[in-house]
Amino acid sequence: MSAYTQPAINNEFGAILTIGVRANFDRMAMVMPMVPDGGSLTDANRCDDLTQAVEATVLPVLVDCMSSSANVSFVQAEGMMNGDQPARRDYGDTLFPGTLAAKTVPDSCAGLICYYQETADVIPGHRIRTAKTFVPGLPDSLWDGDTIDPSIATAYNALATILQNGFHGVIDAAVTWYRCLSAPDRNAVSQCPRVGGWQVRGYIGTQRRRMIPH
Repeated sequence: MSAYTQPAINNEFGAILTIGVRANFDRMAMVMPMVPDGGSLTDANRCDDLTQAVEATVLPVLVDCMSSSANVSFVQAEGMMNGDQPARRDYGDTLFPGTLAAKTVPDSCAGLICYYQETADVIPGHRIRTAKTFVPGLPDSLWDGDTIDPSIATAYNALATILQNGFHGVIDAAVTWYRCLSAPDRNAVSQCPRVGGWQVRGYIGTQRRRMIPH
């Protein structure tokens, strides 16, 4: 868990980040709400700044969480509010491969990071809100009896740290992007619930998969 306190952030300048991952001839995506602490970014370049910053700062940390049988296939950002120009950066199979052992667990299984709401933002009498990030591409060799090897938890913690503590923009280096807990209603400007800490789960996270209709 981190003791870092994020600044007040709101959805007026936020974006929904999607990181695409390819593994086992299948495609997965990590979707996270991201919000900057201000700066001079505009509706035209805000999402572009986020994708560039993620490519420069987050992806080098993310690939250390993934098997070499997996790779990042794209980074995409769409504004939380109507009017922002979206941005996307696509990558070949060899540009951002994972750095860990080959062969991954089944595609419906992943590492799991749970985020917890900043306690100062919790309404008295209400529960602390939570959010999750499933990290695809877990090496099969680090999976034992539905638990993950403690060694990969270090990599997951490094990823969670950079997302909560923030990373600088590229178009405007004075901007810091943060992973918030969730995106509020896009039809009104409102404060985003901040992340106050996280925990890497020691077990496999699974996503339920629906059968393809025939």
